[in-house]
Amino acid sequence: MPLRILLGAASGAAATFVLQALMKQTAKSFPDSKPPIRKDPGEFMVDKAESLLPESARDRISEKAEAVAAKSLHLGYGISAGALYGALRGNGGWLLVDGTLLGLAVWGIGYLGWLPATDLMPPVTEHSSQQVIAPLVQHAVFGLAAVSAYKGMMRLGRKDEQVDLNPS
Repeated sequence: MPLRILLGAASGAAATFVLQALMKQTAKSFPDSKPPIRKDPGEFMVDKAESLLPESARDRISEKAEAVAAKSLHLGYGISAGALYGALRGNGGWLLVDGTLLGLAVWGIGYLGWLPATDLMPPVTEHSSQQVIAPLVQHAVFGLAAVSAYKGMMRLGRKDEQVDLNPS
């Protein structure tokens, strides 16, 4: 089981890079599709964590360190989704079904759950149709990329097991 989680985490990391690139390109090509996020979720989490520190410690944290931490939280979100997929699905299921469901689950947890709950964005009922559809499609692509990478690594692992490295 730990190998599946590790492969899922690696798949989630790779898929996060795909998602970030897709979001960047979509924002450039379709600027009206960008969701109305009030503050970057990574920055929000860093600010919350810093608020728990004494002021003297907060003052010693550089803006560059804060920015790196905020960006790494986006990656951590994708890694967590991939690791959870690996833990729950074992060898994986159908790419289209699992990938789409994984992506939509990640979208739902954020866009229907914690982002509006923390007031980082208004509820999706207040978004334009483009602001709902674009992130849905982007996250479905994330899920497809994560499951595809996971299944590919699992296949490679099975092929390695079939090779006899100690012939008689």
